[in-house]
Amino acid sequence: MDVGKTGRRPSEVASISCCSCKERKQKCDKALPGCSRCGRLLLKCRYPTPAIPPSPPLSSRGSNGASDCNGDEVIIDADADALIQGLRCAAGQSQAYHGPLFSLLQKHKQKFDEMIETFFSDYHTWVPIVHQDSFREYSNATRTDISRGHTSLILSMCLMTRPYTNGKVQDPLRVALHKALRRLFWDPESMAQPTLPLAQSGVILSSYEYGQGTSDAAYMTICTCLSMGHVLGLNKPPPGHEQIQLPLPGTWTPQDEGPRTWWTMIIHERMISLNNGALIRPLNIRVPEDSFDLTLSADTDPLSVSFYYQGRAAAFLDQVLDLIRNNATSPSKNWLGFQALDRSLLNFLKSLVGKYLGSCCEAVAIGVSAFIYLHQWRLSSTDPAFSTQDRLESCDAIETVMKIIAATGQNGPQNFPCHSLYSVQLIYRLLISIRYLEQNGMTHLGNWAEVLVMMLEHQRSRWKIAGDYLANLATN
Repeated sequence: MDVGKTGRRPSEVASISCCSCKERKQKCDKALPGCSRCGRLLLKCRYPTPAIPPSPPLSSRGSNGASDCNGDEVIIDADADALIQGLRCAAGQSQAYHGPLFSLLQKHKQKFDEMIETFFSDYHTWVPIVHQDSFREYSNATRTDISRGHTSLILSMCLMTRPYTNGKVQDPLRVALHKALRRLFWDPESMAQPTLPLAQSGVILSSYEYGQGTSDAAYMTICTCLSMGHVLGLNKPPPGHEQIQLPLPGTWTPQDEGPRTWWTMIIHERMISLNNGALIRPLNIRVPEDSFDLTLSADTDPLSVSFYYQGRAAAFLDQVLDLIRNNATSPSKNWLGFQALDRSLLNFLKSLVGKYLGSCCEAVAIGVSAFIYLHQWRLSSTDPAFSTQDRLESCDAIETVMKIIAATGQNGPQNFPCHSLYSVQLIYRLLISIRYLEQNGMTHLGNWAEVLVMMLEHQRSRWKIAGDYLANLATN
């Protein structure tokens, strides 16, 4: 690195890439105390401790292992291997399942703590529903037992940190964690005593199932979480309001866990519905357009800003789904409904993409998915209210947003700022749209399609659904 060009002193540059960039196989500028990529994506940047020697090759330990989608071996260290065996033994228990799991948490506390730290630096930045200080205080308190919900939450958090492979040989620890989590979450004794941590674990489990390409299972899980939310009163409006409010940006307090968890359920339910067509109840929430741009104070939590815009984007997606699935019999009403929604959604996306593409990528993925779905509907609609010119405008609108998203990965798929679940669905939807546009004479989009395919290929190392989408594109 040319220190003179970067303006950094040699002491400000690490000798190795940070943990996040190394795990994702992305270029790291090795800046201290944190690299620029982690700073841009609001990730907690951590560097490996030089004093800790690398683990010996898997073959020399005789442990279990797997291969990732690039042919690289997923290393399972001795502690992880022992944890896998413990989870398998616990699965053989016919009764008192929670007790053996709690013993494993205590025995392998260091391993669980490492995975939890990874969770907070990665998935938590997309879905900030767990208050870190409160979680750690409860986990580290001296006790002889913890609640089923908290155990379930720990398992779910650790599950989301494990790598995915090529769909043939999975990471064995991820498989073991998934089986343990499903059994504990769906256990009748757990369901009989719903708690906020149990509901949070269900949200994370549903996200995992969504990433595995099992959207029906994800839908059933999130519906159960919504039922828990009703029982726990998470959906109750605050004093002085008739409906539940979006959590406004600000500082992160323990009291925010309930509203954030409820809104995460709402957001996730809508994205699943967009994917598999499952019916949902409309939110009927209208937020004035003058609230698109926020005035933020210096102590505003950046994650709260990202989450606020996720909720805003989901509210627009809810309106799009409602318009399309409950469209009026009157052509004029369809036309007016489309025009009003298209204008508001476009203004929202202009503000969002212009200011927060790198930091609110989840909201961008949700909002652009809604925009694409809305214009795809107008393109395929037989409603006489939509003219040929209207449909040409929808083609242009889809092409414009497709180029904006694809351009972020044009210099390499790793440069795309968002590697979350919803971005995978967005990229796939854009690729389907390109095929439709090509069938309608727009044959100049091939290069952009190649970029999007590379972006999807890059994500299959983490999400199985990305590989499923690529297989669908190859066969259809």
